[in-house]
Amino acid sequence: MTQFRATTSTTQSITANIETQLTFGAENFDTDAGFLSSRFTVPASWNGLFGEFFGSVYLNADENGWIAVQVSTNGGSIWSFVTRTQYLAAVASNVATGPVLMNTGDIYRVTINNTSAATVQNDNLTFFSGRLINPATVPTREYFRAQPSSAQVISNSQFVQVNLGTEVFDTGANFASSVYTVPADLNGGYGIFNVGLRQIGATEDVYSYIMKSTDGGSTYPTFMAAKINQLTEASTCTTGPVALVTGDKYRAQVFTNTGGFTLDSGNKTFLAGELYI
Repeated sequence: MTQFRATTSTTQSITANIETQLTFGAENFDTDAGFLSSRFTVPASWNGLFGEFFGSVYLNADENGWIAVQVSTNGGSIWSFVTRTQYLAAVASNVATGPVLMNTGDIYRVTINNTSAATVQNDNLTFFSGRLINPATVPTREYFRAQPSSAQVISNSQFVQVNLGTEVFDTGANFASSVYTVPADLNGGYGIFNVGLRQIGATEDVYSYIMKSTDGGSTYPTFMAAKINQLTEASTCTTGPVALVTGDKYRAQVFTNTGGFTLDSGNKTFLAGELYI
C-alpha cells in the first residue's frame, strides 16, 4: 500500500468568504514522493489505479463554512470539487472522497471557505492524507468493526469514551473493551480509523473524536481526528492513513456542551478500521 499524510506546521489566517487552500508544512510520510507544497500530484506509478483522499481542519473558534478536496487536471490553473462538506458552529471538520480514478499529473488539494475571518490551528487535526487503494502488491490487511450493545447516556460537558460492546468482525483479534491495540506484526504499517455517532433525542452540538494512547492506555492525549456537528441524527469522522506503532491504542470519544444526549445502540454508532502493512 502506498500513502501520504501531512499536517500543519504553523497557524494560517483565513479571510472571510474567500476560498483558501490549506497549508500543510509538516510531511508525516509520503511513500511515493507525490506530496509537495501542500498539494499531492499523482505519480506515474498510480496511473489507472484508484485512490482516496482525506482532509481535515481545526479552527480557533466555532465557525460556519465548508471544507473540500479539489482536483486540477491542467497543472493547477483550474480546479473542480471531488467532494465538499459543510460545517456549522464547529471548530473541526473533515471530509473523505471515497475511491477516485488516478491519472498521472492530476493535482489534489484541500480548501475551506469560512463565513468570517478565522485562524487554522497549528495542530495535527488539520491534515491532508491519501492512499492508493489497489496497489500492484497486495499488503497484509486486517479489519475490525464494533458497535454498542446498548444505548449510552452522554452527560453535558463530559469527555466520554464510546462503549462498543458488540464486535461485528475483528479479523486480527486486536479489538477488545472498546479499544483497538496495534499488534507487533503491523508495526511500521498504516491504518485508517472511522467513527460514526447517532444520537437519540434533541439536537445537540456533538464532538466526535478518534484518540490515540502511546502509554498502554493510561492516557489518550493525542487527537487523531475530530468533527463537530449540530447533530440532528448521525455523523461520521475519519483519520485518513496514519502510521502504526506496536502497542498504540485507538478509541472513540464524544463530548457535548449543549445539554447531554443518548448515543443509539444501532449500527450508525460504530468504530471501524482497516490496518495494513
